[in-house]
Amino acid sequence: FFATGTCANAASCSYCHLPHLKRPVHLDRQNRAYFDSLPPHRRVSLLMSLIRKKVTGAGLMDQMGHPLEDLDSACGVLCNREVSTSCHTTCKKNDRALRAALSGMAIRPLLTMLERTVGLGNTEAALAVEAFWSHCRAGFQHGCLEGTQL
Repeated sequence: FFATGTCANAASCSYCHLPHLKRPVHLDRQNRAYFDSLPPHRRVSLLMSLIRKKVTGAGLMDQMGHPLEDLDSACGVLCNREVSTSCHTTCKKNDRALRAALSGMAIRPLLTMLERTVGLGNTEAALAVEAFWSHCRAGFQHGCLEGTQL
């Protein structure tokens, strides 16, 4: 099994130092329920901050800056609402756990969650999400985003 340069145990291996395929990150039931209970403006704000962080962290602001700004301005209408400042300790703990789980996800599932959050009530934001993702796909196809892990 080492002759091919991979491990026969794959993702269940806890011993060797060979590269393994990573399983996609999914939210568990508690995080999904908490995310669904958040008001739309908090969901959009959380997702947009993570998408911005991923694009910036990958060094793609030159290629993706303009579509990201378009997405940000289209979704900004939902984010500018009054946010309640009363948050219990449980709320803060759930926020941290949700943010940690979401930060491990790739950009496509984050965009899908964003699209589902804004899609029904805001066609401009839904179109901006689709335009951003098509710009990402085009970058990968043309090779300018080659080697980047979004």
